[in-house]
This record gives sequence, C-alpha cells and structure tokens, in this order.
Amino acid sequence: SMEDLIKSHSSAKDDNQDRSSAIQLSTSHRRQHRHRDASLSPPHDHLPNIPTLPAIKTYKVTKNRPDEPAGLFLTKAKNGAVLVHSLSPESLFRKSTPLHPGQEVLSVNEKRVNDPKMAATLITQAKRNLSLRISTVERSRGFMYCQVKRRSG
Repeated sequence: SMEDLIKSHSSAKDDNQDRSSAIQLSTSHRRQHRHRDASLSPPHDHLPNIPTLPAIKTYKVTKNRPDEPAGLFLTKAKNGAVLVHSLSPESLFRKSTPLHPGQEVLSVNEKRVNDPKMAATLITQAKRNLSLRISTVERSRGFMYCQVKRRSG
C-alpha cells in the first residue's frame, strides 16, 4: 500500500510524526463532518440520478407439452433491449415466477437474445424446460450485459 511505501522510505522518527499528524487530520475531518450532518441536508431525492443496479434473476418453468405456449409477449426497447411487454392470463411465468412487464430478457435457455423474434423462436423451440435470465430494472444508458463462459475444471 501507499502507506507502507512511505514508511519504508522514512526514518523511525519521521514515522511517528507522520502518524500523529495523520491522527490529527482524521479527527479534525470527523469534527467537520459531524457539523455538516447537523445542518439541514437535502432529502435524498435531490441527489443526482444514481442508476439502480439491476439484479439478474433466472426464472425457470416447465412446459407440459412441447407446443404449449409460454404466454409471453416481448417487445424491443429503443436501447435494443428485449423487454417483457405482457403475460397472458394463463402464462406459465405468471403462475410460478415474479416475472412482470418491463423486465429485460437477457437469455433464453442460456442463449443470449438481442431481439424479440429470436427470443420467441427459442421459447417455442424449448421442448420442456424453459429458463429465462432476466434483468429486474430497466437498463440505464451505457449499461451493457455480457455473458461470460466459465471453463469447468
């Protein structure tokens, strides 16, 4: 660390002086901080827009038969994201997962999707098990998802 680097280049006497001035610095800083907290601070909604970090979830369902519809309607957002537009009343996902409109579909059965048609094809092709990787919040500008393949062993 930087502190170790500085320590190794200074004599023992200097080291003690540095430490005491550092302690002084941190206590005076703390005093200012406490004073600042006491003053009226603006409510949190006045803070600059800090993007909510998305959580990535995997929702799994099982089709009763290969041609059973999943009951998912997808749409493409302006930023290119594949979004859940709506779920049919009898959707497999409605019954067993918290999936809801507005969430982004990242992959279908481990295959990365980048347009609704491709996602729909993969969903239809799934014989039995259907696994969707979902991002829970809308993607902020500049956010990108990438799939990292891990080699086993």
